[in-house]
Amino acid sequence: MQDEDEKQQNQQNVNALENSAVAQEPSLKQSHKDRIQDSWYRCEKFGLDHGSRPDFATLPKGTLSDLVDQHRSLLETTENEVLPYYENILSNSACMIVLADRQGHVLNTWGQPRFGSAAEHGLVGGNQWSEMGAGTNAIGTALITGEAIQVGRDEHFLRANRFMVGSASPIYNTKNDLVGVLDISSDAYLPQDHTFGMVKLMSLSVENRLIFSAFQQEHFILSFNTNVVSLDSHWSGILVLDENGTIVSANRRAEVVLARDLALLNINQIFDIEMREIKHHPFSLPMKLIAMGRYQFYVKVIPPVQQIMRVPDFRQRADYVSPAELNAHVADDQIKNDQIENTQTVEKMTEVDNQIPSNIPDNVIPLAELQHGDENVERLVNQANKIMEKDIPILIHGETGAGKEIFVRSLHYHSSRSKEMLVAVNCAAIPSDLVESELFGYEKGAFTGAQNKGSIGLIRRGSSRHIIS
Repeated sequence: MQDEDEKQQNQQNVNALENSAVAQEPSLKQSHKDRIQDSWYRCEKFGLDHGSRPDFATLPKGTLSDLVDQHRSLLETTENEVLPYYENILSNSACMIVLADRQGHVLNTWGQPRFGSAAEHGLVGGNQWSEMGAGTNAIGTALITGEAIQVGRDEHFLRANRFMVGSASPIYNTKNDLVGVLDISSDAYLPQDHTFGMVKLMSLSVENRLIFSAFQQEHFILSFNTNVVSLDSHWSGILVLDENGTIVSANRRAEVVLARDLALLNINQIFDIEMREIKHHPFSLPMKLIAMGRYQFYVKVIPPVQQIMRVPDFRQRADYVSPAELNAHVADDQIKNDQIENTQTVEKMTEVDNQIPSNIPDNVIPLAELQHGDENVERLVNQANKIMEKDIPILIHGETGAGKEIFVRSLHYHSSRSKEMLVAVNCAAIPSDLVESELFGYEKGAFTGAQNKGSIGLIRRGSSRHIIS
């Protein structure tokens, strides 16, 4: 019963993640076509027409140098801590990665394009890619909307820019202010959905690294995800805690997944844990916690680099009672303590009596106990039990929280494949733009940034069965 409850909590958590994807995906609020039409309408208001030449309002070298110095942290974070994880984009395709400031000025570019000289494509330092000067384009439109967008060839307002496809995602700092935009531009005719997903991941990576740079020295950084192996991924939620457990900062993913304002809340208002427990827990060991009393997450805590030594003053605690007050209530407190001890003793004795030794793992329910008296479930268990050794794929479907994964784990444990690994793939933790290529793989050169040897995908890579949830 406990495992089924945990499963239901996990399914609710998956729903929360799916809802967060809805909240983050602008196309579900406003269609992509409408966003492009709105941009074209703005361009007409700016006095542009399709035959206009882009006006990049190129900055003088001195002004550009000053601008680069102002954004030194953003540039170094992007180049040194984020781009190395995506170097296959530059090595396997003719595209450009562009970093621009919040006004659309290009700060730096990486990669060698195949679409002409710098003077022709305009993706050079100091050029401004605003809608007012360059029409509808990925950088300028992302800055106006504050959301990620991909602008295809013919979706550019100016014909002069219709030689390329741009995918851009805004970057927000630790104060949730828009500080820049990251763009991948290419003239390739290959599918661009994967590129769009990559640029959104890259912008999340930059934001996360900015949080680490700002707070890692003196604060605890807590990352959480639904899968323990994804705790270090770019789509994990991140919370920054002071020594008292107060949340002083968080990334966008955390706010969307938890669906509430996190500013200055205490960690015990989010997860079922106190700050003192976090401090005493081995930092290299992930924890399984319940958030908001409903959702199950895996959590990892990184301690501050500089341990700040402070003498504790317990009188500052809200539950501090002075000696005079303590003496006045000592009799009542003693009675209450006796009652609590008696209750705890009874509970411990009950727990000992109820413990039944078993070699079955904690996350597996015996097949005979799955039906819980339900005739329909009992019939399904019997049917699955008859064919699970016949090398026939079994598809189990049902509503969220019905216990599908519990059913599968029980079948797997009682089958001859129990010694093999059961691989569970949480699709909600994979960005929607990357799901197809992650699950089913791709061939060499299938899209911009594809790996040299392609990928066989998670479905074929697993050594046993997969659960797609």
